[in-house]
Amino acid sequence: MAKFYKARFPKSLGYQGGQISALLFFQSVIGGLSAKDQASLIDHLTGKMRDRLRYSPVGNIPISQFRWSVELNLPVIIEGYPAFTVNRSQVTRCVMVPITVNNTTTMLMIPITEQFDIYEGF
Repeated sequence: MAKFYKARFPKSLGYQGGQISALLFFQSVIGGLSAKDQASLIDHLTGKMRDRLRYSPVGNIPISQFRWSVELNLPVIIEGYPAFTVNRSQVTRCVMVPITVNNTTTMLMIPITEQFDIYEGF
């Protein structure tokens, strides 16, 4: 079996995101395997990723315990079912773009809008 290196880790799993997101994705994929099989796959990781999963594995908690048992800045997989609540958008900043027509320059403000979905967990 091939070794998974940091640069290829998210791509090899078919996931595009940061290292913590990739570790969460990896942990959710191997979560149904036996402890021996999980350890075998984790051994094929390299460096910090392997050490992170060996010595401080990603936790699984039910959504009912989420508010009371989560430590800040630690990755965790929340077990539950999401229900779509609302789609929101908000203007977070503006970009000024100069427009020049016939030696006259004017500035145009273009708003940057972020859109996100809000889910409720059960």
